[in-house]
Amino acid sequence: MVCKTPGQFNGLKNLVTISFVFGDYEIENVDIVTDVFVPPELNDRREQMMEHVRSSGKGEVEPTMTGFRIHIDNNCRFMKAMDMKRTSTYGEMRAGLELQGFNCQ
Repeated sequence: MVCKTPGQFNGLKNLVTISFVFGDYEIENVDIVTDVFVPPELNDRREQMMEHVRSSGKGEVEPTMTGFRIHIDNNCRFMKAMDMKRTSTYGEMRAGLELQGFNCQ
């Protein structure tokens, strides 16, 4: 299942994509990608913003044509700290995320 929603990150527009792999009895993998769009007037601060995210330990950060991408994988300490209920079903996860404004497919 893949769920997406537009949002904001420190006042910058972004697109959050969450991907799930469901096993027989639990969620086997979760991947979160946040594409942050940096407007041209803030482009000179992009590297500083990326370094701030890197130092937070919330995932891998890489530059993109329009800003930068934050990737949080299944084994990231941030993901483990979220203590997600791994036994949630596809229906429960989809309903919960759609209530939060995500579009799931």
